[in-house]
Amino acid sequence: MKMKTEMESVCGSIRDCAAKVVNTKLSNKEEEKNKILKTLGKDLAFYLTELRRLSRDSFMVQDDFREEIEKMKSKVENEHLQLQNLLYEKAYLLREIHRCRAFDLTETKKIELISLQEFKNKAEVSLSEETDPHALQMNRLSYELQQRKQLLDDLKLKKVEKVKVQESTANQKSFIGEIPSKLDAVEKATQGLQEYFGSNISKRMQRHQLCRQLPTPLYVIYSQLEAYGDAFGGVTMKVEETTADIDNGSKEDDNGKSKKRPMDSDLKSPSKRKKRSKRSVSPAAHDEDTEEEEEAEQQLDVYKAHPHTVRARLRSKQGVDVMLRFELLEALDVVTVTAEAHQALLANLFPNDTGVFLPRTVAKYTETQERNTIFPSHLKGRPYKWAQWLAGLTYLDPSMPNHSQPSTREIVENVLTRVRAQEALSAQLEVLGKCPHPVDVHVKAKVLFPQTAVAKLVKWEEVTENENAVAFLKLSRPRCLAPVMHMHSQPNTQKKEDNQDKSSRSWSDFGRRLFRGEFETSGKAGYPKTIQVVVQVFVDYPARAPYFTLLTESNSVANINDSKANPNYSVASQEFRTIQAEVNAYANELRAGDPLNLLSHQLRRLQMCLDVLTGDIEKSSQQSFGRTKRGRDRKLAFVFDPISQKFRHR
Repeated sequence: MKMKTEMESVCGSIRDCAAKVVNTKLSNKEEEKNKILKTLGKDLAFYLTELRRLSRDSFMVQDDFREEIEKMKSKVENEHLQLQNLLYEKAYLLREIHRCRAFDLTETKKIELISLQEFKNKAEVSLSEETDPHALQMNRLSYELQQRKQLLDDLKLKKVEKVKVQESTANQKSFIGEIPSKLDAVEKATQGLQEYFGSNISKRMQRHQLCRQLPTPLYVIYSQLEAYGDAFGGVTMKVEETTADIDNGSKEDDNGKSKKRPMDSDLKSPSKRKKRSKRSVSPAAHDEDTEEEEEAEQQLDVYKAHPHTVRARLRSKQGVDVMLRFELLEALDVVTVTAEAHQALLANLFPNDTGVFLPRTVAKYTETQERNTIFPSHLKGRPYKWAQWLAGLTYLDPSMPNHSQPSTREIVENVLTRVRAQEALSAQLEVLGKCPHPVDVHVKAKVLFPQTAVAKLVKWEEVTENENAVAFLKLSRPRCLAPVMHMHSQPNTQKKEDNQDKSSRSWSDFGRRLFRGEFETSGKAGYPKTIQVVVQVFVDYPARAPYFTLLTESNSVANINDSKANPNYSVASQEFRTIQAEVNAYANELRAGDPLNLLSHQLRRLQMCLDVLTGDIEKSSQQSFGRTKRGRDRKLAFVFDPISQKFRHR
């Protein structure tokens, strides 16, 4: 540091001398300039000599530092070498320690000793309190030897007991082997007693044996209905095994061979019929026919039912009796149900459940159903939604709102109620076919109508929608009904007329029956003497009241609305609409007594309104009307008051 300071001082002096030399040369005094330059030259020589000395000293110091660095390097190398030796010795010692600790006593490890804590808890104090590890291990081995000798003695005793137990078990097995024969004898002896009490356990056990062969959906149906029968009664279950699937489109010829019946789509396609009728001449045509036959067979296989079916006989306290048959279409995983001796009984048992379409989830994953989502009409069983719910097959459809699933009790009660309603409807239709005068009503409902009637029912018959009397009639759907049935797409196929009809019609109109009645009136006030009525009776009668539509002599409402053709028709049209509203809109007033006779009550009200319309009610019953017409529309008094025995306006 001192040498550096000296060198900086000498360098500074040299700079000062150089600056003075420059300044002196620039001065004008020649005499003084030479003297000063000589003096400055001496000083510069001195400073340069001093600078050389300092430079030589710095190099000498540098050599000393290099020698010292070399000494330190040699010392560091010696220390590093000693460190490596120590690390090697350490690694060697650690390996030896690990090897000593990992020394395996194979013979002692073969002996499974109890844990040290358990040994200290169970062994004597003199054995467990030993501090020497070797002595403690020897004590544990001694204790283990004693315990094993004791266990050997116990094993000998257990073997003796085992022999005795085996002898006892053999005796009990022989006794149990004799129980079935004894139970069969008891069952035969109590057969008459079982039939007397009405609980035939023997037949029930036989059904349970057959139930083991049922697929899961049918087994769920069987279990649900049998449990309902045990709780409430009125349900008799039966499991059957079918050998031939007649209902699913297969027949047998004279030789006993199975003959496939073509599907509806094949029968309705003229091109396919034409191809099949021609004899195959070329190999290409033969291949086409073969492919069509294979496709038809594949379609039939899709609708093939499981060989086992479940029959449920439902009975109510009112004497209603119906037999339901459940089948499973294995390829589609869909349950179908049939009400024997009752056609179209189960349609719309719940809203929008006509049994026409397959569940949408099934149609998505079946090749056949992608072309035709309508269930074939020639099959007796229908895939109703409530049957899928009863079988535990719930198909989620994102396009439809979620509906709560009905209980088994609700399903059974709805079926029995439907059967009872249809039987009551059949009885009414049989009576109406005889054209009684006046129309018969329930005893409790007689107070709602006058005792006499002039308008007479002269004709009552069931008609189809294709007949002329109904073809010109624009049948209006009743209000407040559910939306139209969902339209299903049918890609790669031609649209069929029956499928279009089923898809476009509302589900609420499915299964309806049309009846035509004819009334004879006196024809007063210019009204027609013959008035016809078309009645729509829905499958869920009487939950939904029948819908009445009045016709004139021309069987069309068009002439009633044509006021230019006949001025009286405009008045008649208004009165007929009022009568229709009176019969249809206020049908709930006629459910008194027995709601099952609602059709007869509505016909009786129509008969009464026709008498009011023609004015024959005054002559027949001498009843006072008061004001004949009232209101802006000049409506007649069509409401009969049972208390005052007079007609009033609504």
